[in-house]
Parts: sequence; structure tokens; C-alpha cells
Amino acid sequence: MTVRLPADDLALITSLVSDKKFETESDFVRTAVSDLLAQLFTPEQREKTLAAVSRLEGADISDFTADGSGAEDVLREALDRSMSDRKEF
Repeated sequence: MTVRLPADDLALITSLVSDKKFETESDFVRTAVSDLLAQLFTPEQREKTLAAVSRLEGADISDFTADGSGAEDVLREALDRSMSDRKEF
């Protein structure tokens, strides 16, 4: 995952690291995310959401296409359409 932050935010985070409040910028981000998630999810909600996400991780892309075609077919069709649209110009 890549996270882009405004320069001012990064400067403030770096200042906290320099002041030894956090070991690294990554440590700050992990702590901030963990604290925010603890505020937004009750333990029960967290458990339920993580269970739902783990079920989706095992899902096949064809489960989400109308005709049941696989990811390769969907991608190939999108690329073919894109290339043929460009040829018309």
C-alpha cells in the first residue's frame, strides 16, 4: 500500500520521529491507523468485518462478473476494446 500525505503532515510526523515520540514514520502511521480503527470499530464489528473480508479474499473474479467469465477474459476484452477504440482515431 502506498500512502501520499501533504508535505506539511509529513514534516510534522518527521518532527515527532526526531523528537523520539515514534521510532519511524511507518511506526507513526501504524499507530495512527490502529488507534483510528479502534475508535471506529467495536471489537464485535471488527471481528465481523474481518471475517467478511477473509471470505472475499478467497473469491474468484468470475464470482463478480455477470456472465461468470474469468479475470483474464474480462481484462482481455477490455484491452481489445480500448485498442480498437484508439485505431478509429
